[in-house]
Amino acid sequence: MLLYLGRISRTALQALFAQSGIGELGDEAWKGKRVLVTAASGGVGMWVVQMARLAGATVIGTCGPRNVEFVESLGASEVINYRERDLKEWGQRPENQVDLVVDCIGKKSLEDAWWCVKEGGILISIFQPPEQVQPEECKGKNVRNFFFVVSANRADLEKVTKLVEEGKCRGIVDSVWPLEQFEEAFKRLDGGHARGKIILDLSLNHVFDLLVPVLVVITAILYLPITLIALLKNQRTADLASWKSFQQAWFSRFWHFFCWASRPLFAPDVEKVLSNAHGVVVDVWSGSGDWLYLFTEERNSNITKLYLVEPNADFHQDLEKMGVEAGTVDTISTVHVLCSVQTPGPLVNTLYQYLKSNGQWLVYEHVKARNGRSVAGVCQAGINTIWPVFLDGCSLTRDTEDLLLHSGKWTSTDLRPGTNEGWFNQLPHIVGVLVK
Repeated sequence: MLLYLGRISRTALQALFAQSGIGELGDEAWKGKRVLVTAASGGVGMWVVQMARLAGATVIGTCGPRNVEFVESLGASEVINYRERDLKEWGQRPENQVDLVVDCIGKKSLEDAWWCVKEGGILISIFQPPEQVQPEECKGKNVRNFFFVVSANRADLEKVTKLVEEGKCRGIVDSVWPLEQFEEAFKRLDGGHARGKIILDLSLNHVFDLLVPVLVVITAILYLPITLIALLKNQRTADLASWKSFQQAWFSRFWHFFCWASRPLFAPDVEKVLSNAHGVVVDVWSGSGDWLYLFTEERNSNITKLYLVEPNADFHQDLEKMGVEAGTVDTISTVHVLCSVQTPGPLVNTLYQYLKSNGQWLVYEHVKARNGRSVAGVCQAGINTIWPVFLDGCSLTRDTEDLLLHSGKWTSTDLRPGTNEGWFNQLPHIVGVLVK
């Protein structure tokens, strides 16, 4: 983590207070300056925003729609949502011109940034040489522009450490990805969804994750005689009339324990993603109610109505009886649901129809290993031959992510891996938000 903080924070520090030539942190020269930061919610961008604000400059940041409030919280006076506002058009207005641009993403954003910097201003990119994408119309603006790579400097690291210790700046990790998912990590970075730094985990310290599914199955097996004894003791002979009824009773008893035992592992991701719920909410398969406390008024006052539905064949009729019509739902939430549904395709497609335009689907689901030939992928396929028997039809190898992404048209797909999931995890998760 120190390396993560050191490199990206020093990049911001050197761009602002060494490369720009405006002055050091604390110099009066920064007062009244206007600074534009592209990809302001990213790993370097968030540090540039905080440090420029700390220096006394007026900061403008660009980011995607989901990160607007985040960039504002860092200290930006104005945030440009690139999906709704054109940076080039914004920059062509004289009142919007800036003294300094710090570009953290390059490409189209860097090209448009040329229109935003004033005559005689400064344009710095940490992504590529700015002149590579300089518009012909901007070649006479006398803008000092350059690309730079951060240099090792102990003194700068000490400065950043002091800023963090004093609470003047903060580092934020968006997500941690195992190395085998580096392509997805870079897609998230390029897609503008990142809120802070994206980290690739190169460690092999998750090797014991290979044992987790086996331990879960063993625990489920131990609950078989416990369930049988409990049913006989309570004279619930009806549950012994068929294998299906007994299996449901067995799984219910095991699941009650498993949810309690595993909640600390899942809670950080589940609580974070479900905190986005608002308006009319449909929570699918509330089950034993493990996460219902997140929908209470004390935890979330943005919810106006909450509907709880089971993902059975009658859920569509159940919603209609409750007066819920297609295109009227603000939020749908699924936590460990789609892995166990017998026909997930029709369920997902129908739920999609209930979302209104700009409605959101909050997701926390375990998914198929991305690399079926990896150690985790091979082990996952092997354990899945018996897993559904002990886990009420749950499938480890269902490609739930692909199912969700292709259920309809999404304006935003902000999905990432679950927290602390390494190379050998046979229960990899996706967590995030899909916006219709």
